[in-house]
Amino acid sequence: MIPPGMEAMLSDDGTVNAPPPDIVQPDQVLPLLAQLDALPSRATGALTFGGAGAILLDEGRICWAVASPMKRRLTDLLRGQTEPPTPRETMEDIYVHCKTDATPLGQELLRRGLVTEDGLKSTLHQHNAEAIFLLSQGFEQLIGQWVEHRLQGYDAQFTFTTAQVLASVGAMRSPHAAGAAQAELERVLSMGGTGAAFVRERFTDAPYPVALVRGDDLAAHDLVELGSWAVHQIDATEQFGDRCGLAWASFPNGASTVVWEPGPGLTFAALCPTRAELGKAMKSLHHSVGR
Repeated sequence: MIPPGMEAMLSDDGTVNAPPPDIVQPDQVLPLLAQLDALPSRATGALTFGGAGAILLDEGRICWAVASPMKRRLTDLLRGQTEPPTPRETMEDIYVHCKTDATPLGQELLRRGLVTEDGLKSTLHQHNAEAIFLLSQGFEQLIGQWVEHRLQGYDAQFTFTTAQVLASVGAMRSPHAAGAAQAELERVLSMGGTGAAFVRERFTDAPYPVALVRGDDLAAHDLVELGSWAVHQIDATEQFGDRCGLAWASFPNGASTVVWEPGPGLTFAALCPTRAELGKAMKSLHHSVGR
């Protein structure tokens, strides 16, 4: 069953599509992500919700999530990795082959050239984010049961942190801002460092993340705190006159944090471990904020 209010995700044939942006509220997934973050740091197993779905962790990272309405969603996402889309019958044959021979699905798709590594990663990321979003809609009524066990062993590049999932859910809410923000972060942080972008739809709203670069050591609550701190730093620049759109802080160990706002409603934050990375980021920011 699709959760109440989520009917817009259903196609006429009963398949599930990506949630329309206007029904996505990123803060709704925070309680579920907090439950995952409360598990031991290297937890491996499954958080199950009866027939509603499950979330699998490998070494503390999300490797798979599914909600009951998403029966064919992964197939549809994977088919879309080729042009024209891979025939559904071909995908079904591959599933049978993988189940019979105990071959990982991703490995077989890569071998057949039906998906690239980046394409597989983005597909799994999107599927997991959509599943966790759907599970969060009924989270207050769901009772999660943690079952610890050893998994087959997932390639770390195809697993995700709660911060990465939160940013993906935010991108579902603001897809256009997310695409531009991801490109901006990769440009500014080309030498390294961790960065995130946050959208604040109204001045009084709490910001939510829409993009994240190299955030493997961040949990969802870390990302929330970084967003709140970032918009506060930008807002504080108004105390000294016009809103300047750029602020930074340096620490005795050589690390720095830079915050910038190239336009209303979109705020960036970068964590630069070294002065070299800070210098590169500041040089790049002249293009963004005109300073």
